[in-house]
Amino acid sequence: MNKRKLHKFFNNKEEFAPNERLWLFCMLMLVAGFFGGFTFSLRGRVFVNAQTGNLVLLSLGFATWDTALIKNALATFLAYFCGIIMAELISKKINKTSFLIWERILLIFSIIVTICLGFIPEAAPYEFTNFPIAFTAAMQFNTFEKAHGMGMATPFCTNHVKQASANLIRFLRTRDDNKLRISLSHLSMILSFIIGATLSIFLGRFLFGKAIWLSTIFLIITFYFFSKSIKEYKKKL
Repeated sequence: MNKRKLHKFFNNKEEFAPNERLWLFCMLMLVAGFFGGFTFSLRGRVFVNAQTGNLVLLSLGFATWDTALIKNALATFLAYFCGIIMAELISKKINKTSFLIWERILLIFSIIVTICLGFIPEAAPYEFTNFPIAFTAAMQFNTFEKAHGMGMATPFCTNHVKQASANLIRFLRTRDDNKLRISLSHLSMILSFIIGATLSIFLGRFLFGKAIWLSTIFLIITFYFFSKSIKEYKKKL
């Protein structure tokens, strides 16, 4: 794949709006992986992005009457629930005022949240960290839903594994290049998640809670290029 094709693969400006480009979703997936690795390794071993896992932990807490686990898993689940509701209630109303303004507000909010989290003492209850992260991840999940014409989830990998493997087999059967493109797109999301989680776990050994600030840097970079792509897109309209 040459440089031009690679650029189009991740940033197809000709066919898709700025909020539906694969590079943006890969960056959000990188941050999601960072969140997941951070909360699991440093903040109570909860799955801040994947609520199925948290429901298992909540059930385990009830079965063993582990009150600390119950509080942490329940707070994370409720934060995720509230984040979906909040995004659904206000996103469409805000976007009526300006093109993709809600998406930019959400990225700024995510930046502010991660900056603040770095100042939380290590001894503070885990809920102080996990609640805002889960809330933010849920809003991103409800806001960014489609990339390059494909349904994409930014907080977790389950559907990406299915789509990557299923479309790889379809490509091998039919030699349809579009199936290969879909498979590689979902594999890119999985790889982004793994990179983010690995970085957070590795850096957490040395920086502890301050490691969250690396996700702030990723979000700032994402916001900058996303805003830039919106300006370019508007000029073409």
